[in-house]
Amino acid sequence: MNRVLVMTFTVVVLTAGLLAGCKDGVPQTDLEKFIARTEQYEGQALQDTLRQIALGPEPYNAYANFLLGNQFYDLAADSAQV
Repeated sequence: MNRVLVMTFTVVVLTAGLLAGCKDGVPQTDLEKFIARTEQYEGQALQDTLRQIALGPEPYNAYANFLLGNQFYDLAADSAQV
């Protein structure tokens, strides 16, 4: 009986670990997919791209505004540390 419980517990833990590892590898939500696509840009190219997308249709305009807001937040945090 103890052996069955130990084996069941082991299978549950391994399955949970496997599922948790898979989620990190592939973007799941539309926002995660959007962020993954825009990670290829940096600096001014990223800002220009996000500003252009922010003028477009939903939900991507909201995602672009979200990322632009994060950039402004990061800049404010950097200047506050000086």
